[in-house]
Amino acid sequence: MDVAPAIPLCKSQQMTDSLQVMITMYLGTVVINIIISFIQYQVDRNQAQRAIFLFWIWTIISFVANGWLPENDMRIIVVASLGTFFSNYFLGSFFARLHDLEIPRKSLFIVYCILIFSSYLLSLTGVSFTLYAYPGIIACSFPLFYTFYLVTIKKKSPLTTVQKIFVVICFIYAIHLLDWPYFKPRPDLIVIGFWIAFILMHTLSILTPFMGNENLLQRRNARLSEEVKEKARLLTTAELKIWEGNKLASIGRMAGGVAHEINNPLQIISLQADELICLSESGSVSAEHVVAGSDKILQMVNRISNITESLRKVARDRRTVDSQKNDLGQIAEDTLSLCFNRMTALGINFISQIPEPPLPINCNAIEISQVLLNLMNNAIDAVETLDDRQIKLTIQKIRSIYRITIEDSGSIDPEIASRMMEPFFTTKPVGKGIGLGLSVAKSIVENHNGQLYLDTKSKRTRFVLELPF
Repeated sequence: MDVAPAIPLCKSQQMTDSLQVMITMYLGTVVINIIISFIQYQVDRNQAQRAIFLFWIWTIISFVANGWLPENDMRIIVVASLGTFFSNYFLGSFFARLHDLEIPRKSLFIVYCILIFSSYLLSLTGVSFTLYAYPGIIACSFPLFYTFYLVTIKKKSPLTTVQKIFVVICFIYAIHLLDWPYFKPRPDLIVIGFWIAFILMHTLSILTPFMGNENLLQRRNARLSEEVKEKARLLTTAELKIWEGNKLASIGRMAGGVAHEINNPLQIISLQADELICLSESGSVSAEHVVAGSDKILQMVNRISNITESLRKVARDRRTVDSQKNDLGQIAEDTLSLCFNRMTALGINFISQIPEPPLPINCNAIEISQVLLNLMNNAIDAVETLDDRQIKLTIQKIRSIYRITIEDSGSIDPEIASRMMEPFFTTKPVGKGIGLGLSVAKSIVENHNGQLYLDTKSKRTRFVLELPF
């Protein structure tokens, strides 16, 4: 509610031409904002835009209704305060919804009715209009004050600069409503009151569309942020699947060798058991035979146990486990145990230069094992068709890093070498690889603050893995 309606529209004999111009400007501002807020509501049909549209509707209703009731009595208080109460309720609702809050409509209306009834009781006592109008004016200002209080204690996000300006303007506007009972009976002050009302309304007409657009951008940003998080989650899931698939592919290529590696000691165990049974049946078994046979069986069991333990370590899902203290030499030995049989079957001359333990390192042992297994598989694939089949693994301790080199007797075309680390790039035939091994290995090493690269200065194929310790 503003002071402008204090002069009855089209009825006041004292209204000057300048006042008519100002009233036209005031009404024009409100009408333009009704149009703007309606357009914004059509573009973005949310409750905040709806609330600001209804605010401007009730503002013009309050303005026009005041002009029809020029008398200073309870009728003007009820009509003016009711229209202004609803306009302020929707203005407060607009601001509250920007912060995902809702002001209690029923409770506010009950407070309004109590204060209006208080005005009526005061009017019966015969006090002046200025005095008995105040409870009603406080009633229509209350929604704004309550909104500021609610947002202050419950806001989910800090106020933007524009919102802070809006709060200040609305607070001044709510305070200005309280001078209505003083301006209303004094036509000589109407111009001052009108200019105050016009400046506040014009400022709100600038701020509210801006805040509506700002809120629209914030909500769109929030949706985009959620979409980005969802995409990141899907990418993480895909990365884990790729990581696991690459690990299983590496183990799968070792499966034949592992099966053969286990089959040999099983055959020895079977022969030793048959021999002990035959000796037992012939009655010629001695303690020495039992001890020797049992010792041989235990050796083979330990050999199988070591193979299965190495396989279990590499196959275990430990992608998300934090780095722990490990022995790099032991990690290398566990990984190599899965490759020995395949290299032996292919007649590969394997040379290993691993320093005496311990080689302490803080890492995820399963991931580093996967990197070594992948590099060893690539080296075996590279030399299996060559006449000179040789692979050499070396571990060196240089200052604060371990340098692991895997060198084979093959060679790589320089054009291919520049693309080897790219995902899905492979020179292997269909069915032997999909080109993810080196890219996954490089990612694992970088996550350990290390680096994996091809030594282009070496005449042979030489991969270098550097890990800090």
